[in-house]
Parts: sequence; C-alpha cells; structure tokens
Amino acid sequence: MEKKNFSQSFFTPETSLEEIETRIYLEYKTRELTAIRQRMLSNKKRRLYTRVSSVAASLLIFFMFSYANLNVSPSSIALQKADKYSYLYRNSSVNEKQNIPIQDAIALIQKSDFKSAISLLEKQKQEQFSDHYDWYLGLAYLGDGKMEKAQQLFNYIESQSNHLYHNEITTYFNFQLFVLEVTK
Repeated sequence: MEKKNFSQSFFTPETSLEEIETRIYLEYKTRELTAIRQRMLSNKKRRLYTRVSSVAASLLIFFMFSYANLNVSPSSIALQKADKYSYLYRNSSVNEKQNIPIQDAIALIQKSDFKSAISLLEKQKQEQFSDHYDWYLGLAYLGDGKMEKAQQLFNYIESQSNHLYHNEITTYFNFQLFVLEVTK
C-alpha cells in the first residue's frame, strides 16, 4: 500500500473548490479549538494554583498572628493599654480633683489590682460620666478575666464614633480579644 501525503489525500480530482475551501476552513478551526482547549487547561491550572496559594497565605497569616498572641493574657492586654495613658486631658479645663479617681484607677490597673480598680471605676462612673471611665473599666474587666463585661464596654466604645477612645478599638485589638475568647 502506497503512503499518501497530506495534499494527495486532501485533494482528489473529484473534490470541488468549495469542498477544498470548507476542508481548509475546518482544519483552521480545528487548530484554533485545540489552542483554546490548551489555554483553558493552563487557566484551570493557574486558577488552582491561585486558590491553593491564597489558602496557604491565609493560613500562614492566621498562624503568625496566633503564634504572636500565644503569650497574650487578658491582664497583659489591659496592662499594655493602660500604659498608653495620656496626660493630655489633665491640662484641660477640668478640675484637677476630678482626675484623681481615674489616676488612682489607672495606678491600680498598672499594679494588676483589677478588682479594686473595678470597684473604684464603677463607683465613679455612677457619680459622673466620662469616656475615661468606660475605657479603663473595660480594661479592668479584661484584666480580671470578665470578658463578657469587657466586650460589652468595648463594643459600646466602638459603636460611638465621638467617644474619646473610639480609635483604640483597632482590628488588632479585636483580634487579640478574639484569640482570648477562643483560647478560654
């Protein structure tokens, strides 16, 4: 049997010009479809790679934050935040005697005497309203391990955009609270 090359099998004397054009067109479209299929397969691989790398990166970030917060305790967060105490409001027009209870409460928090700080702050909060009492009472609750009460106060502070300590409720602070809730 004699081997025919492409042009011999494709073009026979019986084929018309229209048939030849149709066959050439079909051959061209077949090559186009093959190329499209190959690109689709490579796109699937690329999408799979993107998904897998996204999940891996997310897990890596989660574990990095978790590892960074392994040694986090409620009292350490309260102490860290209480150390950011600002003396700016002491120079305002508020009477110096009004600031003494808050200063005493902050000193108690810094000494890790959270129960005494809570009782002092709750008493002062009932007598006069101040954003400072909300914030430091929340920190005292947090240091004492009363997560629900602390979370309620922090949620209130976060919801009030005009609260003095609104900007202290950051994503990282919320993440630390979340880690504390999970590791209870």
